[in-house]
Amino acid sequence: AAISNVGAGLTATINCPLGKTYDRILLAYTGTSVTRAMLKNIQVLINGKPVQIFSDSDELQKINDFYDRADNAGFVTLYFVLNWTIQHSNA
Repeated sequence: AAISNVGAGLTATINCPLGKTYDRILLAYTGTSVTRAMLKNIQVLINGKPVQIFSDSDELQKINDFYDRADNAGFVTLYFVLNWTIQHSNA
């Protein structure tokens, strides 16, 4: 995948090759000047149309937590596959 336009106050873009299947994409944030809370307005676009929109990485993490999706320190993970076999206590 090609990543471009990464920097403070910019809109980073990841262009993923067509013809592949993506279960998830891990976004690493590193260094002392970047925190999870700084990642805002996360969108997944397919052919220019939004299919996933998150106001910030906290909203994305809450959804990942609900579905018991793994997340690692220093990464934000966008999942594209739902595990329908998960049972939740509030379901």
